[in-house]
Amino acid sequence: MFMRRGIWTLNPLAHEHVVNFCRALPDKLRDNRMINLLMLARAGLSDGFLFPRYVEGYGHGMQREAALIDFDELFSVSIIADYRVYNFSHLLKAAREASNGGLSYELILRLFWLAKLECILKKYVR
Repeated sequence: MFMRRGIWTLNPLAHEHVVNFCRALPDKLRDNRMINLLMLARAGLSDGFLFPRYVEGYGHGMQREAALIDFDELFSVSIIADYRVYNFSHLLKAAREASNGGLSYELILRLFWLAKLECILKKYVR
């Protein structure tokens, strides 16, 4: 939006000449970041680095972190439960049941957001 109006940021990669060059590249080079892959291949990186076996993202990391946290212990003394802001019984039961097969992202996010709320409330209550 800013570049269309002639307002350019101070980032060297957002310089007008660089942006115009990238716009002029053929679509085949711009699709799926092919120019990045070509540059990495020319630098001599292996196929294992160029085409990783696992998808890049935070999902696997979130699931691993959630599997390492004992949510029963985390919420054993809880301001949220004491003030009846949220009933943990169903959520903790679902987390226990899912711990063997892997927690879903929805369940992980709900647990992490409640843990974050718990930390914030501990600063202001008690």
